[in-house]
Amino acid sequence: MTTRPFRFGLEMVGSAFDRVGWRDLAREVEASGFSTLLLPDHAYDFLAPVPAMVAAADATTTLRVGTSVLANEFRHPAVLARDLATVAALTDGRLEVGIGAGWHAGEFDQMGIAFAPPGRRVERLAEAVAVLRGLLGSEEFSYSGRHYSISNLVNYPRLSHGVPPILVGGGGRRVLECAARQADIVGLNTNLANGVRARGTAVMNNATAAATAQKISWVREAAGDRFPELEICTRVYRARVGPRHQDIAPTLADEVGLSVQGLASSPHFLVGEVPKVMDDLQRMRAEFGISYVVVTSDALKSMAPVVAKLTGC
Repeated sequence: MTTRPFRFGLEMVGSAFDRVGWRDLAREVEASGFSTLLLPDHAYDFLAPVPAMVAAADATTTLRVGTSVLANEFRHPAVLARDLATVAALTDGRLEVGIGAGWHAGEFDQMGIAFAPPGRRVERLAEAVAVLRGLLGSEEFSYSGRHYSISNLVNYPRLSHGVPPILVGGGGRRVLECAARQADIVGLNTNLANGVRARGTAVMNNATAAATAQKISWVREAAGDRFPELEICTRVYRARVGPRHQDIAPTLADEVGLSVQGLASSPHFLVGEVPKVMDDLQRMRAEFGISYVVVTSDALKSMAPVVAKLTGC
């Protein structure tokens, strides 16, 4: 496995911002050395990802913007392709497209969107990624699938920076195989196929080192010859970095439904002082090939020393 240099993303969580606050945050993320500022795609107190990405990029000079991750079921890929092409054009190509099958059953119910079985959602996701890549990368594109049909469509604006990297994220075998075959970046997550993230189920069963090793084996098998080209990303649910933070490991482990050892070896949790967290990340890269690490925005300041030391290494 090729050893890729580390890079770090920050996923925004929490309350929405006004214009000044959002621009200030984007600048702080850039100054802290993060590669990418990422927007989730949920129907609660977050900024809408597409306009927020443009505003963040406009406030910065090198920071990439992306989504972690778009719920495919919420948008038709032909409509999304035009939105993404516009974002790419207005950010000088600093766009990273994260997309998944959509997992939060409650949101689907609130919006009145049918929450299809996992296999059907993943099937639609695979077709949507093909449509997105085709529309973003072709002069004129047609597609005939089970779920989407595109006829001689030209997507505007045309991209001068090439097709943005596409991340497909998830925790189940089918979605990870989709990522392995079609994405540029494979986003490792817990398995949320049942529509909830609950203590003792999705987290405990799918956040362990053993579960991650299984996921990487699925990706490797499905990717075949293209596996060395893939960037492997982990979404870190909790990053507790700093003096005495290791003391909270037992409480945190109990909270998420893992053993202390399970928490320590999981690629979805970072707990301890800066040198330990750096060692943990290097171990994860050696063991799983993870080089792209996404933490939540509550860890912006505490992760900054780790980002400064490991980015590009």
